Amino acid sequence: MTSGDSDRSKRKRGIVLTSQGIQKLRTAITHLENEENFGQKLTIAELGFRTRLTPDTVAKVLNTEQGVDYRTLDSFFRTLNLELGESDYIRADLRCIPPLVATPPQPATVQIDWGEAPDASIFYGRTQELETLTQWVQVDRCRVINLLGLGGIGKTTLVATLIDRLAKRQNSSAPAFEHIIWRSLRHEPSVDEILSDLLQVLSNSPALTLPHTLNQTISQLMKILQQRRCLLVLDSVEAILQSKERSGCYRDGFEGYGELIRRMGESGHSSCLILTSREQSHEIRLLEGKDYPVRSHLLKGLLPQDGLNILQAEGIAATDADHQALLELYAGNPLLLKMATSTIHSLFMGNVAHFLAQEALTFGHIYDLLDHQFERLSALEKTVMHWLAHQGKSVLLPSVIATFVPSVSRQKLLGVLESLRWRSLLDCTSSGITVSPVIVDYVTSQTVDPTTSLELC
Repeated sequence: MTSGDSDRSKRKRGIVLTSQGIQKLRTAITHLENEENFGQKLTIAELGFRTRLTPDTVAKVLNTEQGVDYRTLDSFFRTLNLELGESDYIRADLRCIPPLVATPPQPATVQIDWGEAPDASIFYGRTQELETLTQWVQVDRCRVINLLGLGGIGKTTLVATLIDRLAKRQNSSAPAFEHIIWRSLRHEPSVDEILSDLLQVLSNSPALTLPHTLNQTISQLMKILQQRRCLLVLDSVEAILQSKERSGCYRDGFEGYGELIRRMGESGHSSCLILTSREQSHEIRLLEGKDYPVRSHLLKGLLPQDGLNILQAEGIAATDADHQALLELYAGNPLLLKMATSTIHSLFMGNVAHFLAQEALTFGHIYDLLDHQFERLSALEKTVMHWLAHQGKSVLLPSVIATFVPSVSRQKLLGVLESLRWRSLLDCTSSGITVSPVIVDYVTSQTVDPTTSLELC
């Protein structure tokens, strides 16, 4: 007997599933994937672990090309709470149905609703940040990611670039998203509007009837996110947060977003919610951690070479020293650099040295952008920022505490410093607390006396 004849003889031994049996089994496996694996396909190895069968045996059962013994099929069915009936199997040598031919996996397609996402075709640097976010989304399977940073630092563009790259990587090594949806909170939509919008898109039903309560509506969304792997983006979250309070408090009527974020962070699912904001919400602070599925990333300025690429793209020709000075003064903030280069062209005929000689960093749109951020601060936060800006150098934490305590409680002061850090208005390093030159220039241009009595705070 030849080896080929031997292989064919082995295939005729035992029993195989009928069309009815294989359909019954695959339906049960799909149900198991939805209920216990967040809708993700179980591998042959994972099915083997659950059924206590070897991967090779599992493959034989599913492919129906080679026979197995009755005990194997019965064990497989019982593991999935199924009963192996007489019509579910047939002797391999009597099989009259063609074997199931495994079709090669088709490239995954993702449905993307870009909403108000920006065009990210022009993008500079951020290689490390993209690698970190990709790791969090694809490998660590984070449920909520909070991207924080000063206005103009590039949060929105970074996420848009990330999504564009993820959409192009839909393959077996990088688990695919079925849906990617981008929504902006800049125009302050209610949480009911956002939830209704998301559910209509995900269910493909414009006439969808929503539950009567917020909790039920969030539960309906969570059920979908558990069954499918979706990526949701909520941009400009600071628009629904209170101003003149410690960062992270919701405005009246927008508290439901906190419940949505909490449920997304605590519930089991394989989807992901990405938030961009100038401030961190309280829910994120409570849920985040290095090894937790909820994480925050504070986006800082561009690396020098990436910042230089922006200046060169804007047609700014200068000495290396002047280029470096411009990058340091604006802390590598892409939008502030572009605004400054516009003024350098229009008023200084492209001469960076003449611009730097004015020693005025905040004007026009740059001033407006920073003014908008500072208007959100509490009275005590403004007082602390004015004091720090007038020091002209890094300040050690004990010096800050000695200045404000006991006029302000130690607990309240530490909370304010933490809040200012998450607003990207100061930086904490081993050398002390520092404030970037452009922030110092803005703050010192204000008329408020940094020695103002703390009694009003």
